[in-house]
Amino acid sequence: MGFESQSDHCGGKGGRSVGFSFIVDAEEAGSRLEVVLRKRFPEAARKPMRALLGTGVVRVTGSPAAKGTRLNQGEKVTCEQDLARRDFLPHPDPDLPVKVVHEDEHLLVVDKPAGMPSHPLIEDQRGAVANWLSAHYPETILAGSSPREAGLIQRLDIGTSGLLMVARTPKAHQAFWNLGKEGGIEKTYIILAMGKWRGPDHIKWPIAAHPTDRSRVLAVKGEGERYRGRLLPAETRVTLIRQLGRFFLAKISLLTGRRHQVRIHLAAAGNPLVGDQHYRGLDPFGLEGPFLHAGGLEMVHPFTKEPIYLDSALPDKLMKVLQTATALREQVPDEPPPRRGSGNDRRHDGPRGNGRNQGGTSHRGGGSQRSPRDGNRVDGNRADGNRSRPVGGGGQGRPNDRSPNSSGNSKGGGRRSSSGDGRSGGPAQGRKGGGKTGEGGSRRA
Repeated sequence: MGFESQSDHCGGKGGRSVGFSFIVDAEEAGSRLEVVLRKRFPEAARKPMRALLGTGVVRVTGSPAAKGTRLNQGEKVTCEQDLARRDFLPHPDPDLPVKVVHEDEHLLVVDKPAGMPSHPLIEDQRGAVANWLSAHYPETILAGSSPREAGLIQRLDIGTSGLLMVARTPKAHQAFWNLGKEGGIEKTYIILAMGKWRGPDHIKWPIAAHPTDRSRVLAVKGEGERYRGRLLPAETRVTLIRQLGRFFLAKISLLTGRRHQVRIHLAAAGNPLVGDQHYRGLDPFGLEGPFLHAGGLEMVHPFTKEPIYLDSALPDKLMKVLQTATALREQVPDEPPPRRGSGNDRRHDGPRGNGRNQGGTSHRGGGSQRSPRDGNRVDGNRADGNRSRPVGGGGQGRPNDRSPNSSGNSKGGGRRSSSGDGRSGGPAQGRKGGGKTGEGGSRRA
C-alpha cells in the first residue's frame, strides 16, 4: 500500500493508491531529497528507500533525482512505486530448508543454512527464516519487537550458518533478551581464518560504524583512533583448535552480540575469516562467504530453570573445506626445514630444542572441542577421520606458537636461535641471518 502524503497521489487499480506525489514546501526547501522523504514517510525502510533513489524512479519536476538532490520550494516530487515499509507481516514460505533443533512452549531454536537471510528487508521478499516461521509458527509474528522478524531473539548474517533463537510469546522474547544482555547465553562459533593465530585470546575492542561504508563496521583498538558515532563495547574469546599451515581453526565465544563482531575482531587482529572478502579475507576454496558457523548454544532456561546445551554440525560445504585445508597441511609443511649451516640453524651452547615443549602437550593445540551432534570431532588430532599433526604436542618437539619459549631462546643460555625449537627438522620461524625472533618471526595475515 502507498503511504499517505500531504498532497496528491498517483492512482492505482481499484482506487488503491500506488506511489506518491507532493509539492516541496518552504520548510523543506534546501533539504536533500532523502531527508525530506524520511520526514514525510517515517514508516518507510531506509535501506530500500536508498536503493529506490539510486534507480532514478523518483523524479523532481519530471527529472530523475538522486538522494542528495537539493529541493526548491514549489517543486513537485513524484514516484510511481511504493516505498517499502519498515515493518510488515512476512509472507509465509513453508518449503525452506530450516531445521528445528529445540522446541518448547516458550522457545524455538532453528538451524539456518548459509545464504538464507534471517528476516526479509522488504514486504515482497521471501526465502528468509522469518518467512518460514510465519508459515509454521505464526504466533512468533507477534512475539518480538517487529512482526517482520517473527520473534527472532538474535540474527545471523546471510552468509553465516547455525543456530538461531526464536521466542514464541512476547513474555518469552523479553525474558531471553534480558538473559542474553546479562551474559546468561553462551554462543559459540567455529571459524577458519587466515594466517597464524597469535592473539589476543580475549578481544575487547569496541565496535563503531564505518565512516564511509554503511555495510561495514570498525574495531577501535586504541583511544586515539578516529571513529564515527558511539562506540559499542564488544568482547570475543578465541580458542585455537589447531593450526593448518596458512589457516587456523578456532572456537569463538561471544560475550556480546554486535553486528559483524566475529568478522571484524578477527580481521582487526590480522586474521580475516576465510572467504570473508568484505573484510579482506581470501577465498581460496570458493566459499563465496565467510567460514563462520554458529555451532553451540548454552544457557539456563529462564522459565523451566533447566540447562540447555545445543550443538549444530558443520555444514557439508564447510566440512569439505576443512578437510581440504587439513589435507594441504599434511602435504605441504608451513615452511621448508632449515639446511644445516644456514642462518636459520645457528648453534648455541644449550641443548637443542625447547625443554618445555619436548614431549609435552600444548595448552593450545591438542584440546578436544565439543562439536556437531553427528559425531564429527573437531580437535587437535582429527576432523571427520582426517588425521593432522597437533600443534605443539607429542614427542616431535614442535614449538607451541604461544609458548613463552617459542622465540627460540635456549634454556641453557648462549646465542639466540631463530629456528623455533633448534631442531634441524623443525619449521624455520625466524628470518635468515638471525633477525627478530619474537613468537617465531614476522607476522603474516
